[in-house]
Amino acid sequence: LRQQTTAVQAEIDVVVAQLNYIDGQVQAGTPASIELQSELQKLRTLLRNPYSLRRELSVRREENRRVTGLRIRLEKERDELTDLNAAVGQELAQFSELSEDERVPVEAELAELFKTRREYLDGFLAESRAYLTVVREYSRLLESLLSTGDQARSFLGARGLLMQSAELPQVKDVQTVKEGLHWLSNVENLRPNLEAMLQSLRTHPYVAGVLLIFVLLLLPARLMLERRWGVDERHRIAFSPWALVHILFLSGLVLWVLVSNWSVLEIAVADHPVWVTVASVITLGFLILRSTVSPVVLPSLSPNQKSETMAEKLKRAHTFRPTLWAIFHTIVLSSYSAWVLWALGYMLLLDQSAPEYSLSVGFGLERAAAVFLLLNVIRQLCRVDGLADEHFEWPERTVLHIRKHLNWFILLGTIL
Repeated sequence: LRQQTTAVQAEIDVVVAQLNYIDGQVQAGTPASIELQSELQKLRTLLRNPYSLRRELSVRREENRRVTGLRIRLEKERDELTDLNAAVGQELAQFSELSEDERVPVEAELAELFKTRREYLDGFLAESRAYLTVVREYSRLLESLLSTGDQARSFLGARGLLMQSAELPQVKDVQTVKEGLHWLSNVENLRPNLEAMLQSLRTHPYVAGVLLIFVLLLLPARLMLERRWGVDERHRIAFSPWALVHILFLSGLVLWVLVSNWSVLEIAVADHPVWVTVASVITLGFLILRSTVSPVVLPSLSPNQKSETMAEKLKRAHTFRPTLWAIFHTIVLSSYSAWVLWALGYMLLLDQSAPEYSLSVGFGLERAAAVFLLLNVIRQLCRVDGLADEHFEWPERTVLHIRKHLNWFILLGTIL
C-alpha cells in the first residue's frame, strides 16, 4: 500500500507538471496548433478513468471504516482484559483451598498469560493504527488525483473542443445573437469546429456510434408511426420533410452535446444518480404518453377511430372535460423535446467546476428548451384536429395561415 501511495503521488506530479507546461506555453505565446494538440493528447493519456478512481476510493473508505471498527473492538477487549486480570486476582486471593506455595505459581502463570495477551493486543493495535495512517494517506492522494484529473479535464475541455488553436475566436466572448451569427458565418471557424467534432468522435467512438445509430433509426420509426396511425394527406403537415429535418437536427444536436461533453456527463451521472434516474423515468414516461395520447388528442389519426358527426364534434368541443383533457395531451406531446434539452442542460450545470464550454452549452440548452416548447405548443395547437380546430374554434383562415408557415417557424427556431 505504501508503494501504491508513492506511485499515486508520482502520477499526480506528472499530471500537474504536464498541465503547468501546457498552460505556461499558452500563456507565454501561441504554440503551433499541431504541437498544442500533441501536448493535449499526451495530457489526456495521463488521466485515469474517474470511475475507477471513485470505485477504488470507495473501497479504501470502506476499508478505513472496517479497520477503525476493528481498532475500537481491540481497545475494548484490552480494557476488558485488564478488568478480567484484576477480577481473577481477587477471586484467587479468596480461594482458601490453595496453599501459599501452590497459589504463587498459578498467579505467575496467569500473569504471564495476561501479559502475553495484552502484548498481542497492543501490537495488533499499533499495526492497525499504522495501517489506518497509510490508508488515510492513500485515500487523500486518491482524492487529490481525482481532483487533479477533474482540473485537467476542465483544462482540456476549455482548449480541446471549440478552442483547438489560438487562431479560433473565443466563443465565450460572444454576447449577443448578432455576434453569434457573425461567429457562425465566419468560414475560418468552420475547419477548427469540424476538427473539434472529429476529435470528440475519436475520443468517444463507442458512445458516438451508439447515438448515431439511434439517430438514424428515427426515420424508419417515423414511417412506422405513419403506417400505424394511417396518416392521410391532410395530416402530412405533421410528418412533412421540414418536420423530419427538425427532428434530425434536434437529434444531431443532442448527439453532439452528449459526445462533446461526455466526461462532464459521466461525473454528473456518478455524483447525482438519483437525479439521473428520475430524469430517465420522466423521459421514458414522456415517450409512453406520446404514443398513448397521440391518437386521443388527434382522433382522426387512429385508423380505428369512428367518424363523428358535426353535432358530436360540437358537443365534444363545448364540453369542459374533453377540452381540459385535450389541453393536457397537447402539453404532453409538446414537452418531450423541450424536456430532453432542459435535462441535458441541467446535467451540464450540476458541476460548476466543469469547463466553460460545457457550462455555456448547458445555459444554451436550457434557453433552447423554452423556444422548442413554445414552437411545439403552437405546432400541436394548430395542426389538423388539434385544439384550435376541435375545441377553441379559431378562425379557419388564421389557423391555416399559421399552419402554412409553421415549418419556417420550426426551422428558424431550430437554428436559433
